[in-house]
Amino acid sequence: MTTSTAKRLDCVAVIVKRPVMRILFLRAAALAGLLLGVFPCRASAASDNRLVIVEAPGSLVSKNAKERLRASIEKVVEGQGIQVVPQKALPEKLLRCELPGCLPQIGAASGATYVLRVNARFAKETFKLTIELWHTDDGKRLGNEERDCPICDEQDLYAAAGDLTRGLLAAAANAETSATAKLVPTPAPPSPILAAPPTARAEVERRGNGVAYAGLALASAGLAAVVVGAYYIGVDGDRTGKNGYELRDTRKFGLPMAIAGGAAVVGGIGLIVWKLWPASASTSATISLGPTGVQVAGRFQ
Repeated sequence: MTTSTAKRLDCVAVIVKRPVMRILFLRAAALAGLLLGVFPCRASAASDNRLVIVEAPGSLVSKNAKERLRASIEKVVEGQGIQVVPQKALPEKLLRCELPGCLPQIGAASGATYVLRVNARFAKETFKLTIELWHTDDGKRLGNEERDCPICDEQDLYAAAGDLTRGLLAAAANAETSATAKLVPTPAPPSPILAAPPTARAEVERRGNGVAYAGLALASAGLAAVVVGAYYIGVDGDRTGKNGYELRDTRKFGLPMAIAGGAAVVGGIGLIVWKLWPASASTSATISLGPTGVQVAGRFQ
């Protein structure tokens, strides 16, 4: 007893004294806490949908067949991710009660959302099976499936119960999905008056880009003309020739060139501004070039 106690204390002391082991121990403890916190959440999420199986008052099968029939249905229900509530959770009087009158009592006693009522009769080689799916909250029947077989054994009865249950659960799931989709509002389609066709928009945008490019080219050419005209004006009157007796007479070329270049610059800038101007800010505008400049006329809002 003393030796084992000493070994346990020695192990604790080693964990506390060695930093590496202390870090590993803390990490392991944190991982264990995380796992313990995640798994209950998953279990509670999976148990949100619960189902309880009850028998119809007219059901007539043997005890062994009743247990195997229930096992076949439970296998299908659990395969759909729904938890099956044990029958012992319900009082005996609720196991064979009339629906939908006792649905609130069944839901309160079992906590189940769905009630699956089975009405099975088997005699010799003939069975008649009826399965109903009910909702405990609103008291509505979600589905009803029947199957009659004149020449079948008990194995066929169990297989039929699984097939009918699977179909009822699938139909209920589709109905819930459709109801949820109806609650989501769908955006209204755009008005044909306000929404322009894509081809028209593309055409307008292409023409607008052409106007901007034309304005840029006009402004560039005008700037070049202004530079050349200014050069001609600047060298006017300078001496030239071999002996320097001749005078340059370039002002008559430079001055018109500079004026025309300035007008082209102003016109190009005007085109660019007109392209970039908001469409709602102007309704109509005209641009005219003259010998002394550019004139913009129109109505602006």
